[in-house]
Amino acid sequence: MHNRRSLRLFSALGLAAMLAAGTLTTTLAANPAGWGATLASAPADVSLGDYEGFVATFTNSGPSNISQLYAMADDATGATFVSATPSQGTCNDFGPLLCNLGAVPAGTIENPTVVTIKAVYLAPSSGQSSSLVVNFNTTGTPNDKKGRSHGDAIPTNVATTDLCQSNRDCAGRWVNSDTLKTVFTDPNFSNRNQHSTQINSPVTGIGVSAQDLPGSAFDCPTQAEGKCFGQWSDLSVNFGQPYPQGFTVLLGLSHFEVPNTINLDNLNFVHLNPDGTFLENITATCEFGNGNDQPPTNMPCKIVSQTTNGDFFGLLWLTKNGPARGW
Repeated sequence: MHNRRSLRLFSALGLAAMLAAGTLTTTLAANPAGWGATLASAPADVSLGDYEGFVATFTNSGPSNISQLYAMADDATGATFVSATPSQGTCNDFGPLLCNLGAVPAGTIENPTVVTIKAVYLAPSSGQSSSLVVNFNTTGTPNDKKGRSHGDAIPTNVATTDLCQSNRDCAGRWVNSDTLKTVFTDPNFSNRNQHSTQINSPVTGIGVSAQDLPGSAFDCPTQAEGKCFGQWSDLSVNFGQPYPQGFTVLLGLSHFEVPNTINLDNLNFVHLNPDGTFLENITATCEFGNGNDQPPTNMPCKIVSQTTNGDFFGLLWLTKNGPARGW
């Protein structure tokens, strides 16, 4: 009897200690270890009324298997559902977003099992931003040894797309088809719009954005000899990741922003990393060893032209994102 009372007392004290330390509470409240869900907007800035994209990513690094994974979401704020493409399983052809993603076996921390959804919406024609949350829901595998994968809910973070209020200095879209690959800010020069940027997306199924920023947005690096002029064209293709195959950017520089000393022979461009640090000077003229239907053999490079009224255009072949400017 004495031993039983001591055992009960010991158990009660142990339980109290675990509760005080938060150990038991954490164990019961936590999602199964190794499950995670994130959401990213693509691009982060999109033109009013244009396509916007969101990429949801679910990871299972174990220890539990998932026999069925589902995803659902209300429509993005003010936006209209267009389509969703999952890496496995199927999604509704109509809104709101609803996907049956099938089984997701347990991976490892080093090699997790990953499922993605690329959801496309038509951005609202007014407002400042558009936001979305995707909710993943699971059904566990019967007799799963870990026994912790039955009916869990794993929501993503909130992803927000900022809406460009004017196309003069900001443009972006989710490239949803081969006929909608060109993204450009206002190409009509004036005293109020002395700069334009056009990006030709290399592929569909990615986000592309361009912003024309004032010269004060980034420092002119010493590698450009302190001779930068005009606005910065801030470029983002495919989440800002490098694209080794190359993509083209057409920078328009009005004669209002080009110094008198600049001509076709000495117009160069400085290119920064997305964080504003120096990346490269673009001084080489593009060389096409395999014909003009193929990327140049010497990217990054430029092809410069000038209009009769003195405006310059620089067609740049790039492999990386980030701000670019004349010098």
